Amino acid sequence: MPPSDPRGVRLRRIFWFVVVPLAACLALAVCAILAAGGFLALRGGPPAPAASEPDHPLSRIRPTVLTVTLSPGPGTLATPEATAPESHTGLPEATAALETPPRATAATALPSETPPPLPTSAPTGAATNTPQPTPEPSATGAPSPSPTPTATATPSPSPSPSATPSPSATATPSPTSAPRGYLAFSSDRDGDLEVYVMGDDGSQVTRVTNSVGEDSRPAWLPPQDGMGRLAFESVRGGNYDLYAVDTTGGNLLRLTDSPADENDPCWLPGSNPRLVYATGRDGNWEIYVANPDGSGGVNVSNHEAEDFGAACSPDGGRIAFDSDRSGDYEIMVVNADGSGMTNLTRHPAWDVSPAWSPDGRRIAFSSDRDMNWEIYLMDSDGSNLVRLTDDPADDDHPTWSPDGSRLAFVSWRTGDAEIWIMNLDGSGATNVTNHPAEDWDVVWGEW
Repeated sequence: MPPSDPRGVRLRRIFWFVVVPLAACLALAVCAILAAGGFLALRGGPPAPAASEPDHPLSRIRPTVLTVTLSPGPGTLATPEATAPESHTGLPEATAALETPPRATAATALPSETPPPLPTSAPTGAATNTPQPTPEPSATGAPSPSPTPTATATPSPSPSPSATPSPSATATPSPTSAPRGYLAFSSDRDGDLEVYVMGDDGSQVTRVTNSVGEDSRPAWLPPQDGMGRLAFESVRGGNYDLYAVDTTGGNLLRLTDSPADENDPCWLPGSNPRLVYATGRDGNWEIYVANPDGSGGVNVSNHEAEDFGAACSPDGGRIAFDSDRSGDYEIMVVNADGSGMTNLTRHPAWDVSPAWSPDGRRIAFSSDRDMNWEIYLMDSDGSNLVRLTDDPADDDHPTWSPDGSRLAFVSWRTGDAEIWIMNLDGSGATNVTNHPAEDWDVVWGEW
């Protein structure tokens, strides 16, 4: 039978399954609100909005960073609540007080009031530096608003500028004995190619030229008034021309002035001294012999091939040079009047950069005949070939010491072009430039 009071049953069900649960939920919500209000009252109300602040570089991380407060004793860690109030113009003042600093690292060490020595890999030739009375800014570029601790292991309680000058900012070691000669070379260590001179032990590096255009390929000229003198090529006039200059940079003289390029100068000594160079004025590169002032040039190679890289014999009678007239580059020799043309190498590889020994009996040169560029030695007639270097890197552009006992050359064994010196048997190879720039076109002389 159906229930006697179905409507009453439905009402009871609504009361127990709908109204009672809703009332319980409402009671719980009221209790939660009252509890929250009481908690806020005990805490003094909601926090006030923070005042606007400038966007300091440390403002986003400073609330979560523990500050290290240093004292004469061991350092202690303090929570943010225990540190002094923060300032957005510098670090908390408490962190600046330091009597015994922790061991400094390269990334965090601050300079002392005495400037540190300049790095020894900087360009050479600079004078020694005198410390300044005002401390310099830190290595990060942001000066400290308060006196900074010294970045040394044993700080002085009252740092003051030292009266002893800092070491010289040279890229090469100081000489231990008088140089036996001088090396002229070109380098881009000051931004573009310039000509430099240094002792043959790598000391006394001196910049000779200072031009916006490239200056390179120096060659020794006879001394003048007791001063060393160089010929070199330069584009300062718009194209490559030859110039002469003292090793101090004075008495600059222009030797050629042609619409074509002139380069690779060398000096033929003797009773009739002459200037030798390569030029493109005939539509291809040829070897010219001219008067000491650059006038009266005469073509002595006279071939449709490319002839350049002249090297003058010490007796003033012959010229060695590079030529591709046989289909690859060979070392050729010609008399100063253009006669007696002779191929000395006769090899399918490239043979370039000849250099006469001081006695004229041998010629050093570079070749890629053994798969990379190495330095070789032969007699002046092309016989008795000897390989001097054996390195995976390229070795090029040899030049003889004035006494004939050693060779300087350019090598890429350190990853960039450096000037090296070795004995005649290839032993004792030593890097004498040790500079991150490119150093090449080396020529050895004395005056």
